[in-house]
Amino acid sequence: MKRRSVVTVSMLLTALVLWGSAGTALAERPKISMKNREFSPETITIKVGESVEWLNDDQDVHQVISGNNLQDPNLGKPLDSGTLLPGQYFIFSFDKPGRYPYMCVIHWSLQSISGKGGMLGEVIVEP
Repeated sequence: MKRRSVVTVSMLLTALVLWGSAGTALAERPKISMKNREFSPETITIKVGESVEWLNDDQDVHQVISGNNLQDPNLGKPLDSGTLLPGQYFIFSFDKPGRYPYMCVIHWSLQSISGKGGMLGEVIVEP
């Protein structure tokens, strides 16, 4: 009976540790909201190996694509979420340091609800 209790307690503690560490990893992933023709926050700084999640919190469709205008030679490299419907999200992991400008190709030249120009953002990845 005593041995069975020790095994049960040990399994419970292991499950709690694993559940706690998984919850921490998910809670720490930076999130960017897409709403009212804006990315919020517009700029985010992360470390190499981290992922960013973009969530469409809007009633409109949006897109996350590398570049800061349609003539950008890096348009779509490396980011290209495709069209995101309301409630959909896109997750990307950054494996190299650098600056990654991105935009919503659908709204990149339209003024936001708050009066800002274009739906643009940037991820800064530090070593």
